[in-house]
Amino acid sequence: MPCGRLRDRPRKPENPSCPRRDDRPEPDQQLFSLRVDFDHPVIARFEDFARRNDLVVCGIEFIETADGRILTYDTNTNTNYNAAVEAVAPKSAPRELVRYLATLG
Repeated sequence: MPCGRLRDRPRKPENPSCPRRDDRPEPDQQLFSLRVDFDHPVIARFEDFARRNDLVVCGIEFIETADGRILTYDTNTNTNYNAAVEAVAPKSAPRELVRYLATLG
């Protein structure tokens, strides 16, 4: 059952997965974070997907639910820049991309 438009009302009892307006993050709360040493079988599936579609550089975005399910919601040739994640990452993604692209010239 679809959620319909997001409104200021509680979740419909018949569809508890529908978001409520109060599910939004607090001001200054980060929705995304760097998962150090993230190791999950889904990575191999993402790499296989990229190979099969000739994607040499791509961003694949997903969330992990509280019960451990991985839900992929976006695949594109780049991803949204996140300064907070970039600040703590061991490598700069934009810098690594520039280095790779320079090898193609």
